[in-house]
Amino acid sequence: MTTYSIYSDRDEIEAERPCHAPDDAWCGDRPTLECEIDLLHVEYRLDDIYRLQDARGLLKSSHACACPDSAIIDELVASGPIVELGAGKGYWARLIRDRGGDILAIDKIVRSNLWSSLEHGNEYSLRPFEDRTLLVVMPPRPGLEGILQQWHGSHLVVVTEGPFPHSDSHRMWGPERRAMDDAGWRLRKKRLLPEVACKIVSPKHATFWER
Repeated sequence: MTTYSIYSDRDEIEAERPCHAPDDAWCGDRPTLECEIDLLHVEYRLDDIYRLQDARGLLKSSHACACPDSAIIDELVASGPIVELGAGKGYWARLIRDRGGDILAIDKIVRSNLWSSLEHGNEYSLRPFEDRTLLVVMPPRPGLEGILQQWHGSHLVVVTEGPFPHSDSHRMWGPERRAMDDAGWRLRKKRLLPEVACKIVSPKHATFWER
């Protein structure tokens, strides 16, 4: 049985996790982040929102800001080759590579304790990779409009809170919607990610675009 803490980084030993080790990207056929989030909701049952928020924030720091499932990873592998911008610690890139996908992960800050190798760069580094699908997970706002202006490829996948680029409750994506319309982007499909929505977490969607 492996023991480690879900409330700190991966190298601290505190809490029991019989199903996966600290450095495992997968728990069986599921990403470990999906397993950890499910366990958080079991442990807290949403009756201690502040501790749940703290624990989820630490998982964002150690893994990723959005939780994929195996199905979305397989869809991304099928959409490859991929260039991911703003890859963070490289967790999504690790999952895609583990499933045999071709991905180049880029971030303007190359951190320590990475899940996968990263290249240093930003949206201005994308031009040589326009034959790939661009993946952007939880882009900053403002910031996504600038990324869209620099991306001249024909395929794009964006992961955001709420349907992108806008829905009735997420009209803040208006500038991005106009930028995408002007550039001729068409929505091909969208997927709801597995993380359960609650008081501190909005539902996240992956949207697939082409032009």
